[in-house]
Amino acid sequence: ISPRNILIFQETHGERTSYIWKLSDFSLAHIVTRPLGKDGETGEGSNWSDDGEPMPDPNRRGERSYLGPESLYSTPSMTAKSDVWSLGSVISIVFAYLEGGSEGVTQYGETRSQHRAADGYDRFFVRGTVFTPIKVHPVVKSWHTGLIDKAHQRDPREGDAVELMLRYLEKKVFVAAPAERDSAMQVEGKLLNTFRRYSNLAKSPGGTQARSFLRGLFSQV
Repeated sequence: ISPRNILIFQETHGERTSYIWKLSDFSLAHIVTRPLGKDGETGEGSNWSDDGEPMPDPNRRGERSYLGPESLYSTPSMTAKSDVWSLGSVISIVFAYLEGGSEGVTQYGETRSQHRAADGYDRFFVRGTVFTPIKVHPVVKSWHTGLIDKAHQRDPREGDAVELMLRYLEKKVFVAAPAERDSAMQVEGKLLNTFRRYSNLAKSPGGTQARSFLRGLFSQV
């Protein structure tokens, strides 16, 4: 799961407009070529097997930034809990976008990749050492704190809503051991709780564009 694989379809029925959210993966949609040799055999370097079937591309494993720590294991074991980590990364990105737009998202990513413990990679975790385990990227926590503080400055209730979601990600989603992460349904429940808080905010004067966007996002959960 990554932002580019989340599609939004707008449907209009009379005066009512709704948005349908769907997951996709266009990295799996590609043209398979079959170069032929002199006598029609499969040519060298082809992505077809000897029995005429297309070979899977081992490099198509999704975008590295949103993969969980288990993607680095010597024998990677990607499960539904791996998607939960990716979902948490997307939610973190959404809050960065709501606060700073596309520039905020870019800065967030650059700060993660430039951290001394990041090895030049943009991930939501940092590698462990012989003496330390894999852990959530320290920039993620500090960035979340900044987003929470800015929301609190606008409205304490908004700050509470942002804190509810972002601290939850840190404690229950960005967990190195997949088995210890919350399920997708539990993440959904927390999103709905956050949405309810934003719904109450929307009833008060002075609602920001970020609140309106977030209400639209959570209303589709």
